[in-house]
Amino acid sequence: SLALSEQISLKTRNGFWSRDGSSFINIRRILPDDQVRDVYIYEFDEGDNLRVSTHARGGRYANTQWVLEEIEQSVLEEGRVVRKTAELAAWESLLSPEVVTLVTVRPEHLSLRGIVEYTRYLRQNNQNSQRYEQALWSKIINPFAVIAMVVLAVPLVRSHSRTVAIGQRVVMGCLIGVAFHIVNQISGQMGLVYSVPAVLAALLPTLLLFGAIGWLLYRER
Repeated sequence: SLALSEQISLKTRNGFWSRDGSSFINIRRILPDDQVRDVYIYEFDEGDNLRVSTHARGGRYANTQWVLEEIEQSVLEEGRVVRKTAELAAWESLLSPEVVTLVTVRPEHLSLRGIVEYTRYLRQNNQNSQRYEQALWSKIINPFAVIAMVVLAVPLVRSHSRTVAIGQRVVMGCLIGVAFHIVNQISGQMGLVYSVPAVLAALLPTLLLFGAIGWLLYRER
C-alpha cells in the first residue's frame, strides 16, 4: 500500500520505496559506493496485475545501469508461477544513485541542480512534482525577497512624521518581516494543497511585499 501511494518515493521502516514506470521498487538497505542490499522489484501490466516479482540479494551501479546479484524471480503466467534464478543480471532503470540520494533530503535543502534533476525524474514517471517545483521557484525568488526586505527600510527610515519614534519604526519593520515570513510559508503550503502554479505561490508574497513598499513610499511623497 505504501508503494501504491501517489508519492514517487518513500523512506519507511521497510526501506526505500520508489516507482519506475509500471514497476515498484523496494530497497531495504542503501550502502555507500552506489551499492544496495535486498532489492524487491514488482512489475505490473497495463491492467495493474502483478506479472513479475524479483528479489536480488544485492546490487551495484556501474556503467549507467544497475547490476543485480543472486536473483530469484517469479513470473506469473496463465494459471502458473514460473521461478527463475540468476547469479548476475543487468537492470536498466531511471532510478540512479543520485536520485536515491536526493530523496533522502528535503527539497528545500537541495541545490538548484538537484531539484531540477529530481523534478525531471518525477515527470518521466508521470508523478506529482509540484513540491519540488515549489522549492525550485522559492530558491529563485528568495534573492528578490531579500532585496525587498532591504528596500523596506527606506520608507520606514525616511518618514517625515516627527511623532513616530525610531524605535516604533524598527518594531514596525520587524512585524512586517515576521508577517512576510508567515504569509510566505502559508502561500507555499496552500499552493501544494490547492494545486496553485508553483511560480505563483512562490512569487505572490514577494509581490505583496513590493506592493506594501510602494504604498509606504507613496505616503511619504
